[in-house]
Amino acid sequence: PEQLTSDEFNKILKNDAFCVRLYALSIDELHLLLTWGKSFRKCFQQIGFVRSRLPDNIVLMGLTATMRGGTALKSVCQGLGLRNGDYHLIRRSNQRPDIELIFRNVSSPIDGCSFPELQWIVRNARKTIIFCRAISLGNRVHQFLCTYDISLGGDPRTTKKRIREYNSISEAHNQATRQFLQSGECRIVIATSTLAV
Repeated sequence: PEQLTSDEFNKILKNDAFCVRLYALSIDELHLLLTWGKSFRKCFQQIGFVRSRLPDNIVLMGLTATMRGGTALKSVCQGLGLRNGDYHLIRRSNQRPDIELIFRNVSSPIDGCSFPELQWIVRNARKTIIFCRAISLGNRVHQFLCTYDISLGGDPRTTKKRIREYNSISEAHNQATRQFLQSGECRIVIATSTLAV
């Protein structure tokens, strides 16, 4: 989205040969216009503005699996200049019966390095994702779980594949994590919201 205000992008929009071939503007993870556009990355608001700079015949398509109705949907539609009756909303269920959400209170200090409430996850044979609000917390949870895994007899050489972090620091590391998850080598991922996106 940072490129949408660049001189290069302005030149493209003024290029008739480009505009005559342009068919659609597709926005994946549409909910980020609301959640990120207001605070984290304000440049996401430019996605709404670019629509008004495109020819009128351009199709707009927005995709999201997590957009809530009500105020959130209205806010995103307003940011894109959409009015009721001017667009089609196709809603499908994102319910996944093969996924179980478990919420447990953690009594350990959140700024500490020991999380015994999470030990059961290492002993559990199922794939598990633990979401942490910050990379630093994820680092500490990861270190604790790796140490606990090794104390149970886990092979230190494969712990790095079985218990992984997923955050915005390294896309190469994240790609390897996704591959380990698909191959079955990874069982536990400690992630920030980067994985949700």
